[in-house]
Amino acid sequence: MKRARAALPATGSPLLVLLLLTGLLPACQNLRPAQMPLVDLRHVHPFGATRVAFSRSGKYLASGGFKGEVKLWSVPGGKALGSITAHDTPVRGLEWLDDRYLLSASQRGQLVLWDTQTAKAVSRLDVPGRITALALAPRQRIVYLGVALSRGAGEVRAYRLPGFRPAGTWRVGSSVQSVALDRSGTRVAVATRDKQVYLLDGRLQNMQKLAAAGRRIYELRFAADGRHLAGSAWFRIVIWNLQNGSIRFNRTEHFGAIVSLDYHPQRRQIVSLGRHTDAVIRLSDSKTGKVRRRLAAHEYCGWNIRFSPDGRYVASASEDESVRLYDMGVPYSPRWTGLQYP
Repeated sequence: MKRARAALPATGSPLLVLLLLTGLLPACQNLRPAQMPLVDLRHVHPFGATRVAFSRSGKYLASGGFKGEVKLWSVPGGKALGSITAHDTPVRGLEWLDDRYLLSASQRGQLVLWDTQTAKAVSRLDVPGRITALALAPRQRIVYLGVALSRGAGEVRAYRLPGFRPAGTWRVGSSVQSVALDRSGTRVAVATRDKQVYLLDGRLQNMQKLAAAGRRIYELRFAADGRHLAGSAWFRIVIWNLQNGSIRFNRTEHFGAIVSLDYHPQRRQIVSLGRHTDAVIRLSDSKTGKVRRRLAAHEYCGWNIRFSPDGRYVASASEDESVRLYDMGVPYSPRWTGLQYP
């Protein structure tokens, strides 16, 4: 990151002041002491890394890129284990069925189940519309896709594995932004572009509209106990209490859209990743919003962030073409990163 060269003129307009502050505040935020990544895989996805996913055991990490490729890495070492020429458009969904079989979905509407040991496709499906999200119920072996259709409509489609047999469709009047499943695989949360959030059962029926957040939700994730649902938005993390229907807004240190977030699999913590005006990563208390750890920012806009199944590691993907791995098991010892990103 370079220093700002332009000096503020004494007679500068309020608009100029606002623009400069908008640029400088996130820059100062990124300069705060932060935990450095355990593994920094630089320039591994041309034009950006869009998705990351840990295998069920946590031994492997898959990452997807803007050009459609999928790469495999060891955890925690970050050793390259293989690459799959998966798609010809950006990867918009990645989920492991176990430690061998991996699902990937492309923006153009292609869904593939891969055998990672042979790098061959087990089954393929072309879905009408643009895929925006993917969630998997491994016990039920059902995959749920968020789809954006023409004229602004959207759908959630369910398919049974391994042959992608249709298992249900739910249509809504706005494109789907995010799809999330609770740990039991029996509840499906859906965020749409028109700022609504819905809760459905595993058969995509019995729809319930949750309290409106009044803002666009970029990603949804369930807490491990299934009692709460978190959504990422501009500046705030939205928390729905699914037992009493209440809604809470946690303040964050993000200076723009929080493009991705994930709940810790055991603790009351959320990790979040910024996009538009910052690419910082924050680990915060899900009840109070208090920051527990600051993780070193990416150089460019963030795309996706995930906890490992045991909560030990955090993986992140960014437009800076990198994939990172952070170790949550080490004592928190933040460092100044200087004027340049790590």
